[in-house]
Amino acid sequence: MGNIENVRKSTSGTPLRNNEILQRDSNSEEEMTTEDIIEELKQGKSTARAVFTRSRHKLLNLLDLGDEDDEEFSMKSRTKEVQEWCEKIDTTSEKVLTIMKELADEYAKIKDRKSKSNISFEMEKIEMELDETHELAYSYMKV
Repeated sequence: MGNIENVRKSTSGTPLRNNEILQRDSNSEEEMTTEDIIEELKQGKSTARAVFTRSRHKLLNLLDLGDEDDEEFSMKSRTKEVQEWCEKIDTTSEKVLTIMKELADEYAKIKDRKSKSNISFEMEKIEMELDETHELAYSYMKV
């Protein structure tokens, strides 16, 4: 099958790229199959996607609470919290999109067009969700 890349997981369970080559545990000499790599990337995608979705929902809930008369938070502190959550969703979206790009690349290697297309569609959906959330957050901070 040629030169199969190896995979190493971070402590969070997400696959990591290292100089364009994914490496498994340095003590392991075994090579992983493309199917093993795809499985690891799918697991990493699932975890990263869940973190992105939770962060996005936390920000959206924070924006909804901003409409209520809440003396606990001043507008300045709430705006700062909104900015922090915007940064978090940027970070989490970047992570999930990177993993999904790697997964799409693996699907392309095995010529699985349907799976690659599904991943591309899901990536576009995440980017649209991110843009929508940013628009809401920026509108909130302008008020």
